[in-house]
This record gives sequence, structure tokens and C-alpha cells, in this order.
Amino acid sequence: MSWKLVLVKAAGVGVGIGVGIGLVVAITVWNSSRPKAWNTKAITATYQSAQSPEFYSKPGPAAYFWYTLQNNTVRDYSVHLSGASSSLKAAARLARQGSAQVGNSPRNALTFGGVELFLPNVEPNKDIENIASGEPFFLPANQSVDVRVRWAFSPEDLKKDTSVQLVNNTLFGFVVFDEANHYQIEFPKPPSLKGEFTDADLDAPDKGDAFDRVAGCDEADKMVSLCKAKGIGPIAKSSAAYGGYEEPLPQLPRQAKGEFVPAQKVCDTAMQWQNYCRINRQNQK
Repeated sequence: MSWKLVLVKAAGVGVGIGVGIGLVVAITVWNSSRPKAWNTKAITATYQSAQSPEFYSKPGPAAYFWYTLQNNTVRDYSVHLSGASSSLKAAARLARQGSAQVGNSPRNALTFGGVELFLPNVEPNKDIENIASGEPFFLPANQSVDVRVRWAFSPEDLKKDTSVQLVNNTLFGFVVFDEANHYQIEFPKPPSLKGEFTDADLDAPDKGDAFDRVAGCDEADKMVSLCKAKGIGPIAKSSAAYGGYEEPLPQLPRQAKGEFVPAQKVCDTAMQWQNYCRINRQNQK
């Protein structure tokens, strides 16, 4: 009887071990299948500045913001900011149109595309939509590095508001996801910017592509109509006074809807733009 008892006990122990191993495997598989929380504390961003001169119309209308990234871990952080080898996905947090508010702020949603991250000493390529990011980006453990964020404006948005208004009214910050390390880096909302216009708002009609020329001519027509309604003419003896224009055309900031206050210098520039458009349309016939 003793050997039968030993056999039964051994079988029981074997079954118990098997059940235990099965439970461990099941728990491991279950844990691995659960969504992993993004680590928002490893790398943090602090806003530094964004000034009007850092808004550029080339290689495309965009704004540049300075942030400081802090590595809060005991490990060095190295990553490619752009290109096929990058594990980063960047997005802007933009206000949802017509949405309810959360506290004092409108709801915002992630919008991927048009956001690029690069080192401050690296300049954007002036000819094409490309930024050499100074790869790889290296952030030592427990140290900080300054970076710049480039946020591209869409031509459709710039038809409705100026670049400064787009930043102040629609931008609620940025977020970068590092899929390789499962880091989520939150870039806080920039404070309200001062000023009204930048060179990202509207190109003179003698610059840019066909879309820019049409947009510039349309804007000039609107401004000249307002100037004439106020009885404001061109500056005496200027090119506009003789039905001509300067080469190249002087820059004219885009006016926000309903906020244009006619002034002679602005009106003179708008009239030069209108003359340029009229003369070139006649030459094309």
C-alpha cells in the first residue's frame, strides 16, 4: 500500500505543479496583452520662448517654439528625431471646433502631422520641406537639453486667421510619443503671444506659387476698397501714386477679419500690390 500512496502523492504534486505553471503562464500572457501605460515622467518638457521672428514663411508657413527637455531617469536617452529610424510620433494638441469646454479651456484633440522636433542649432532647409535634425539626439541621464518644435500652418487656416491668432486660439501644446521606450513627452501650451502678424501670414504676389499670387491679389483688392472708403490714397510721389509698384514688392501683413484699420503706409503697399496684379494680368492676355 505504501508504494501506491507515494504514487498518488507524486501524481498530486505533479498536477499541482502543472496547474501552478499554467497559472503563471496565463497571468504572464494576460499581463503582456494588457495595454501598457505611457511613461509621462521619464522625459519632461518646459516651455522657454516663441517670438515673432521665429515664425517663418519658408520652407513653408510655420512657427518655432523653444523647450527644454529634462531626462528624469538614471539612463542616457538617445533617439533619432526624424527619418525612417525614428521611433517618435509628434502631434499638436488643437482646440476642437464647436466643442464643449473643460474648465476654462476648450477640449483639444491630437493632430498628427506638421510637427517636427529638432536641435536649436540646426536650421530648416530653405528650399524643401525638410529639417536636418542633427541625429541622433542625445540626452544624458538627469540632464537637460534645449530643443525647438516646428509647427506648420496650413494655407486653409491662414485664410481664416493670422499665425499669431492660430497659436493663441487653437494651440494647446504638443505631445511626442516614443514607441520604442514607451515614453510620452508633453510639451505645455505656449503663453499668449503678443503682436498680430508675422511673415508666415501672407507673401507678396510677386513671391511664392500661383496660390500665393491669387491670395495676395485678393487681399490687396479688399484692403484697397477699405482704404478708398476711408478716403485714404497713396503716399505722394510713391510708385502707387503713379499706378506702379516697387520691385520687389514691400511686405504687407495679412489683416485679420474685421480688424483692418486703414493707414496710409499700409494702403500705399496694398495699392502697389493691386497695381502689380493688374499689370501682370494685362501682360498675360
